[in-house]
Amino acid sequence: MNLKEGIGKSMNKGISYHIITIVAIFTSLGIGIFIGSMLNGEKFMMNQQSRLITHLEENLKIQKQENSQLKTQIGQLSKEISHQEKIIMSIYNNDEYGETQEWKTD
Repeated sequence: MNLKEGIGKSMNKGISYHIITIVAIFTSLGIGIFIGSMLNGEKFMMNQQSRLITHLEENLKIQKQENSQLKTQIGQLSKEISHQEKIIMSIYNNDEYGETQEWKTD
């Protein structure tokens, strides 16, 4: 083996070791960036879920209040309907016998 061949082989080994080292460094860097982004993404998802839960709880509270108000209105309207039906039936029954009657309205 001459000197040129020996130097060439040793340089090829040196360059291949450098290339392997550079590839390993960039692979490690890529894996680190990937893991870091996953951890940050998890925090982001947790934050988004927390906001969504808070928003849904607020909407549920509003819906319960509206439901309660509507039930109260239904009760009041039912009482009014019942009262008006009694008046109508009384007027209808009194008209059959030629009587009239005045009603108090609440």
